[in-house]
Amino acid sequence: MKNFVMTQRYESSSESNDEMEIDHQDFQEKKKVRRKLHWMKDRSFSDDAQTQMAIKQEKQWSRYYCNKGHDGIKVHYRCNQVKFRGKQCDAAIYLHYPNDSDPSGIISYN
Repeated sequence: MKNFVMTQRYESSSESNDEMEIDHQDFQEKKKVRRKLHWMKDRSFSDDAQTQMAIKQEKQWSRYYCNKGHDGIKVHYRCNQVKFRGKQCDAAIYLHYPNDSDPSGIISYN
């Protein structure tokens, strides 16, 4: 049979509630400034091949993401002059492929 000895509950000085409270006002996070994009129609093309060729000739754009909506498909491109994980350049384009017409890409610049 094992013998146990009862001891008093121990509380260290660093565990007291008064010292552990954190002043949340000192640790407010800075709000990120969200960039506002003002899109303008720049060029229109009759087919997808011409659109893709125009983007490749500029050698400045990388495909970023694609949105599918009720008005068509938008393929977004980002400026590849900066690193992908870094702060992004304000320049951007997207191609719009409307659902209701023949495939034609419209390049819109920021």
